[in-house]
Amino acid sequence: YQRRVHGDRVYGQTSVIHTAGGIYTRDFNMDLGSSEIFFSILIVVVTFIIYKFFLSDSSSKSGFSQAYTYTPPAKSSKTEQKDDACDDGAQKLLPMTLFYGSQSGTAEGFAREIAGEARAHGFKATVVDLEGYDMDKLDSEKLAVFAMATFGEGEPTDNAAAFYEWLLSDDRDVGMLSGVDFAVFALGNRQYEHFCAAGRKVDSRMDELGGHRIIEHGEGDDDGTLEEDWNKWKVEFWGASKKHFGISSENESDNLFVPSFVSEIVELSEEKPYIGGLDHVVKNVDSKYRAVLAPVVENREIRQNLDGGESTVHIEFDLSNVKLAYLSADNLGVFARNDYKCAARMMKRLDLQPNQVLLVKAKDGKKKSPIPPVCSVHDALLWYLDFTTIPRPSLLPTLAQFATEAEDKQRLLEWANEKKDEYHEHKMSLLEVLESCPSVDLPWSAFVELCPKLQPRFYTISTSSLEQPKRVGITSSLSFEELPGSRRYNGIATSYLKSLRVDKQDQACVFVRSSQFRLPKKAGTPIVMIGPGTGVAPFRAFWRDLAYFKSKGTGNIGDSWLFFGCRHPEKDHIYKDEMEECEKNQVLARVVLAYSRHETIPKTYVQDKMKEHGKELCDLICQQNSYVFVCGGTAMGRGVRETLVTLFEQHGGMTNSKAQDYFKKMQKDSRYYAELWS
Repeated sequence: YQRRVHGDRVYGQTSVIHTAGGIYTRDFNMDLGSSEIFFSILIVVVTFIIYKFFLSDSSSKSGFSQAYTYTPPAKSSKTEQKDDACDDGAQKLLPMTLFYGSQSGTAEGFAREIAGEARAHGFKATVVDLEGYDMDKLDSEKLAVFAMATFGEGEPTDNAAAFYEWLLSDDRDVGMLSGVDFAVFALGNRQYEHFCAAGRKVDSRMDELGGHRIIEHGEGDDDGTLEEDWNKWKVEFWGASKKHFGISSENESDNLFVPSFVSEIVELSEEKPYIGGLDHVVKNVDSKYRAVLAPVVENREIRQNLDGGESTVHIEFDLSNVKLAYLSADNLGVFARNDYKCAARMMKRLDLQPNQVLLVKAKDGKKKSPIPPVCSVHDALLWYLDFTTIPRPSLLPTLAQFATEAEDKQRLLEWANEKKDEYHEHKMSLLEVLESCPSVDLPWSAFVELCPKLQPRFYTISTSSLEQPKRVGITSSLSFEELPGSRRYNGIATSYLKSLRVDKQDQACVFVRSSQFRLPKKAGTPIVMIGPGTGVAPFRAFWRDLAYFKSKGTGNIGDSWLFFGCRHPEKDHIYKDEMEECEKNQVLARVVLAYSRHETIPKTYVQDKMKEHGKELCDLICQQNSYVFVCGGTAMGRGVRETLVTLFEQHGGMTNSKAQDYFKKMQKDSRYYAELWS
């Protein structure tokens, strides 16, 4: 069927009749005779029954299925004139391309923030995901701006890996970028040795290849003052850019958002089926992930007490019938979905129907769609768009542009400026912002462009690939935050994982990414594992590997120490029975426990327990060349590092300088590994 589309909104109401022979439409007319009323009512009833029992979303595990075929409609002269007018206005602006290498979405958000402010400073900005960029076009860019996050031990993010390799290759010609101006903002975490390494290398390599740096690269610390670092650099960037290109205040433009995409409703037919849900997700995931649909075969609670809604689950997926292999303590990537109720609220707010299938395409025919080009509203809001996060204040003026009521426009502009503190304090999601400003009439194409994309979440694998190569498991603790106004934010991925049911034969879209965590190759080498809470996940994989070696009699497993921390032994001591069994059987030489909320014990953290065993620990590391593995929050990681340096001083006879050098040597020799998160 066809509907009249204007500005991505759907007008008019039609009854849709699905039959074996096709799909028809009938406009309702209220001036009917009795026989016509009877047949009209009959049509409605039949349509409802067919839809309810054969075509509704609940009839398919992986989402609804429809059929579609797409024929590009001829553009109306009105649409062409409107697009041309935007282009004419944009010709006065200088082109700028904003590239991002982003793992969690922060760098992408920064790039989009610059884009949102670009017109006000005299530029026309295009945001580009490095994953889909044609690298051979880099030398034709006028101004290239990079927001580059560093992942792991100095590595680029997944979406920037191919570009990073290409840029650093010796095949690149010196001087090839002599006509390109550039700027770089690097994101990192100072708890890692290679702080901001990816951004720094991109900055230096662009310079080596002849690019002209218009401002010194900026650096943001995710473990400290990232927002402050970014805002300071952004102000300096705009000043340097306008000075370099000679843009005066008279040349600046109104800061109006011009959508880069248009959307059209796809005609439905039976020629080609639209398969929604997880099947759609796994089909559209980038091939580099090699993602698969894996059935859930275990999902059990491992906390002793669930007070306050807290929960930690051990989840395992069956790999028997899919091509996916892993090693113990690798990372499992999970494509999670939004909460059904939240998705329904957003559909209602945008005045869209879940089964509408829409085509999103770039006006210039070049930019990559933020979501799969042909996608239902249902799938987009469940699987691809992250509208439950807090929008950056810089997005609010753009939303105000679409407000038809002065009150809503004023509220959004105030939140972005003089009432910014109030906005931050209330912590509203994009969904809540749009619900609070009902006159914001956001077209679908603009919404999918402005809304952040849902990113895969990574969990350290907590199962042994030696013990069970065809079952992979992770440990997930439900994350939530109590918000002002008796509201509660539930983590997207952890809520999704907890909801997966074995009895319903649920599946998840997953993939494996390698980790730095590996047991020493030399048998008998001691290891020290430090992981409070779910940070113990990789160490469960390790101790099950060690138990496997011991059961097979394959060599000396060495002294293995585990430092584990939680609040209370009878509340959140996960894998407690396994730890006790491993210590009893000497799979683990020592299990050292730290409880921070025990009634009869002073508040204790893993760092405190490390100090209690300082002499033995120092001997294990400095004399027996033990490996040290740390997994958990960045604050804990910082505390562990400081504690180790202190122990080297107190029990190793080192000065502070020597102790710092010894720690750095451990990192260089790959005897110290850390996986930390903010």
